[in-house]
Amino acid sequence: MATANGSMNERQNMIDNIEALVKLREPFPPNLISKLPKETRKQIDDRKADNKWMVWKCDVCGGAHHKNAVHLDYVGHAALTDRLLDTDIVWTWEPLAFAQREAAKHFLDNRIAPLNPVP
Repeated sequence: MATANGSMNERQNMIDNIEALVKLREPFPPNLISKLPKETRKQIDDRKADNKWMVWKCDVCGGAHHKNAVHLDYVGHAALTDRLLDTDIVWTWEPLAFAQREAAKHFLDNRIAPLNPVP
């Protein structure tokens, strides 16, 4: 049965798409959020010049870095891939690899401009 806004099937597809988008925006649970230490250039230079600025086993991230580094929240590749697979059933990825000879051929066949133009 058709409606003024399209078929019922189209309407349901739109609702499903909106629900999938809403699911993509859901916050990740705390167990999937890791901490990434970030140092300023000055902090890196200070720590390299003097170990007194160093923390060897950070209580937050477990890493070694400047004692005043900030920690950024991040979600890793596996958790993000899992979220995409859960929300979009047609989303996919495939690993891509070339043998050494094939990689060189692929690069040469697909380059925009020659690396060493021949006169």
